[in-house]
Amino acid sequence: LVLLKSLARQRAAPPLGLGILLISAAKTGFPKTHGTQRVLAVRPDLFKPGDLILVNDYGNAEGTLIEIAEKGFLQLKVTVRGRQAHAALPHQGVNAVHAGVEFIHEFSRLHERFPKVNSLFTPDVSTFTATTVEAGSGMPSQVPAEFAFYMDCRFVPGYTVESVSQAVRDLADSVEKRNGVTIALERVTSIEPMPGTIPTAPVVLALRQAIVEELKKEPHLAGNGASTIAAELRAKDLPVAVWQMADSLGHSVEENISVSSHLKSARTFARMLFSQDPFAGRPPPRQTKTPAQGKSQ
Repeated sequence: LVLLKSLARQRAAPPLGLGILLISAAKTGFPKTHGTQRVLAVRPDLFKPGDLILVNDYGNAEGTLIEIAEKGFLQLKVTVRGRQAHAALPHQGVNAVHAGVEFIHEFSRLHERFPKVNSLFTPDVSTFTATTVEAGSGMPSQVPAEFAFYMDCRFVPGYTVESVSQAVRDLADSVEKRNGVTIALERVTSIEPMPGTIPTAPVVLALRQAIVEELKKEPHLAGNGASTIAAELRAKDLPVAVWQMADSLGHSVEENISVSSHLKSARTFARMLFSQDPFAGRPPPRQTKTPAQGKSQ
């Protein structure tokens, strides 16, 4: 938007066309009825394989990280149901929290079942993490009959949502048998790991050239354990680069981005727009394992 305002003020006409898509679907679970998926369904003509598609949603403070791949993503709501009782007579109940804690402990070890390593990502393995816990009855003298919480799975390419879902279901079945509870799994969000953008894609080369010219730094390629709308575009065989100048404060209480970073980003985008040879055939950025930074879901 800073770039658009500057172009309008100076009445500048770049040699390349410019389109901007503003969405917030990443914060609402990437629904098919809204956001990028809806746009792709209704107006697929807006995106063409020859376009330079850049998603401004992930990077590092120096502007040297170009994201070309993302892990698969599965979020589940887990509801453990037992039998309520008074805490003084716990043997009369079936403690849903005890069973749930056992499930969480075993869940965190699922990376042993999915051992592939991919050095493009940091961490370079699949991760399985407990996140939010829903409020219970609020009665400290009660053995709870229900315990609900959420689990987050981020898995490297080579695995599928279904294979991870089945592993979680197998785990739930074993915890059910050992504890006399029932465990319901509800899929909240899921995204398959898409083939990454190749390092020699025109958008990667053009962005690399703009970064070198504007920031005087050599960028590197990396994967992203979080999810951006790039996955939805890559699912349509569209080459996409993800880049942003941002500190690693995403999803923190002090999440912010500086004005200077916005201005540097705008100037970098401008160099891509006004480059006389955006596909200059320069060597692609190096591919290294690097700490993941920036913000995204």
